[in-house]
Amino acid sequence: MMDYYLKTATEAELNELLVQSELAIQAEETVVLADGVSLDSIGTIYTQTEELDAEGNPVMVSIDGFHANLRVFKDLEDWQVTGLEQYHVEVSTPYRTWS
Repeated sequence: MMDYYLKTATEAELNELLVQSELAIQAEETVVLADGVSLDSIGTIYTQTEELDAEGNPVMVSIDGFHANLRVFKDLEDWQVTGLEQYHVEVSTPYRTWS
């Protein structure tokens, strides 16, 4: 089993990565994951700044990119790993994790 924290520019780019990596197929207007593949599409992540708004609430700013967690339960070919690693980001505190 392997986990990847992925960051692409858009959701469409993430879907394209999954299809090109043969971890999903394009079925009409949706992407269907292959057996042994789980995806947690997060989307935009927000982080708190040290600034406060007029009501005293922390100001939140978005982190660039479309974020997703990918878990693969099968062995991947080297070319698949290489493709995924181009979009893999190191995360010190994951926004969401697998249970």
